[in-house]
Amino acid sequence: MSEAKSFIKDNLATSLATPDAVVLHTLTNDLKHKSASVCAAEMAELSQVVTDTWPDTKLVVSLATPRGDDTMLNNRVQLLNATLKYQYSNSRNISCCDNSNLGNRNVPINQFFNSNDKYHLSVNGVARLAKIQP
Repeated sequence: MSEAKSFIKDNLATSLATPDAVVLHTLTNDLKHKSASVCAAEMAELSQVVTDTWPDTKLVVSLATPRGDDTMLNNRVQLLNATLKYQYSNSRNISCCDNSNLGNRNVPINQFFNSNDKYHLSVNGVARLAKIQP
């Protein structure tokens, strides 16, 4: 997430007109080496960079996707997602995109994940992630 924060500050803030929306999808890899609470705090910092840079821009935090590589990491995903939903529940310009449609009862659906590592999205997973639900 620190790379994303630097990229926004150093590149996007000076080169872009104010965007209508920014989507942050940066959590799944970080959970492998950081706790859910650390990831939530880092997302709060990154969200603050976005809202400070573009105060009128809608921010969407794409919640972490389920993980099939490790049960403990998948539990961290669930804890982090619940934390972020609460953290942004009363925010005017920040909303969460719940990616639970990539799993069933918090268990990843295999067709949506890379068969080698079981946490990066497959082609089907990317299509499902990008699908707009009514």
